[in-house]
Amino acid sequence: MNETLIWTLTSIGILAVVILLWVGYSLLRRWMLRRQHRYTAVKTGSMLRRFAGIRSYKVISGLQLQSGEETITVDQVLIGFFGIMLVMTQDEPGSIYGDYRDKQWMSVVTDKDMRDTKVTFDNPVLQLQKAHDAVRKLLAAHNLYKVQSEGYVVFGGKKVQLTNLGKDKRKGMPLLTLSQFKKLIHKEKYSANGPVVVEDIYHLLTGKKEK
Repeated sequence: MNETLIWTLTSIGILAVVILLWVGYSLLRRWMLRRQHRYTAVKTGSMLRRFAGIRSYKVISGLQLQSGEETITVDQVLIGFFGIMLVMTQDEPGSIYGDYRDKQWMSVVTDKDMRDTKVTFDNPVLQLQKAHDAVRKLLAAHNLYKVQSEGYVVFGGKKVQLTNLGKDKRKGMPLLTLSQFKKLIHKEKYSANGPVVVEDIYHLLTGKKEK
């Protein structure tokens, strides 16, 4: 066996090991994030940072806002020339049940033996509304009435189904899957020029000045 062939086989072997290690790491990291109910927050954050990076936008992760005596954590905030986008995330899998007014929603996962596992969680739309109200109040306090703001709840759980909310219940509720959210942020309006000074809004929301 000549040296060239040996070198080629060795290189292929090393490349294969690197690929296997990377795949293994990626799968392990995804599993850990899902266990910690952080997968969707991390995924949306990555999407938004890639989107913001080439547009001079800002992304804030884990922004805390005060709503009365309650502290609301917004998983991701995108600040752009168009305004502000608030993103709350959920990692509950399976079929999601709930109504806008319900304090608690439920996820139902049916296994292969037709047994249901049910988990309740706080209504994310109500949490999003509280966060949105807190942002509007903060903007108004600084006479920033022309800054547009909007919000979405993104579900990234395994085999998540939002259709069981029903058309009448889901109407007007800003609920998206990860794939729907990815399409949303690439709409033209989010890349268009607007009146917002990104650094000023970033400073207002975080209390930090850009270096």
